[in-house]
Amino acid sequence: MRTFILSVFMVTFLWLGARSATAQVTEVPPSLGAPSAAPSSMTGRGLGVGWGSMMFGGPAGVSVAYDAGQFHIDSMLFARDLGPTPASYGLGLRFWWHLFSASAADLSVGGGIGFMHITKNTDIVNIDAGAQIRAFIVSNVALSAASGLSIVTGDADAWQLGGQSPTGTAGIFGTIGIHYYFQ
Repeated sequence: MRTFILSVFMVTFLWLGARSATAQVTEVPPSLGAPSAAPSSMTGRGLGVGWGSMMFGGPAGVSVAYDAGQFHIDSMLFARDLGPTPASYGLGLRFWWHLFSASAADLSVGGGIGFMHITKNTDIVNIDAGAQIRAFIVSNVALSAASGLSIVTGDADAWQLGGQSPTGTAGIFGTIGIHYYFQ
């Protein structure tokens, strides 16, 4: 039930962000020439920091992102030390190609790879491919949702089509993230 409520909340939030972005579009008088392309599609937003996660239990945590305009790259860094158990750590890197861009949202396809060292004898590699939607709630803060195919290999072999909700159960809306861009 918690997964369903979170999914409905994210869809509503992304829908409201896209709706407000379309409401802000203004027409340019013909005497001024054709309007220029959307800022996110040409110049990019630069360096950003936030939180992100890969699908199917891959690395999730502090994220550094770079938006170059036609594509963006994001990374995830995971580390934990629970005392007597061995420390766990992981790193993920994803590339997203923007298929459609607007001033306050974009739709991307891409994928990535993640590595996690869980225990002394357990290493996991995640290979993700899918689609991502980013909605800019203000000019430099983006909420993202991604879904797709995840292949898990290494010491744990599995695959999943759909994504993973924050509670760890399979969900239709996939992973979520947030980034602040230093424009």
